[in-house]
Formats: sequence, C-alpha cells, structure tokens
Amino acid sequence: MDTIPTPSNQIIMFFQTLSDAVNEAYDLEHRKLLFSEIQRFIEASEVEQAMRLRPNLPTVEEYVVNRMQTSAVYIICFFVEIVTILF
Repeated sequence: MDTIPTPSNQIIMFFQTLSDAVNEAYDLEHRKLLFSEIQRFIEASEVEQAMRLRPNLPTVEEYVVNRMQTSAVYIICFFVEIVTILF
C-alpha cells in the first residue's frame, strides 16, 4: 500500500487535524452533511468570482443568496460544535 506524502505546508497539514476530529466526533451522516456544506461553499465561491468578473453588478437578490452560501456560517458552526465536544 502506498503511503500518502506529508504536505510541507502547515495550513494544508492542519486539514488532517480537522479531518481526524470530525471522524472521531461524528457519524457518517454528519460527516456527509459537512461535506455537502463544504461543496456548497466551493460552488458558491465559483459563482461569486464569476459575478466579480462580469461587467455589471449582481442584483441584490443574487448577491444575498450567494453571500449566504459563501459566508461559511454552517461550516464554522460545525467546527465550533466539535471544539465544544472535544474540549
């Protein structure tokens, strides 16, 4: 079995710490929920960047809907809960 190389970047390495904590604290259903929130955040970030690059401003509705997804509030709440569980 091949071993996964250790990243040299400490920020990237920290994702392993987060992953280990999530795996320890949550069942598969909750981990899937977190994954879907991260996926939604990444997709919304793509939309946000596209809106920045277009020549006209987004509508207020477009901006608010996208901003709610790019704020990562649900992801942050998930990790705040982990901290309260583990510590």
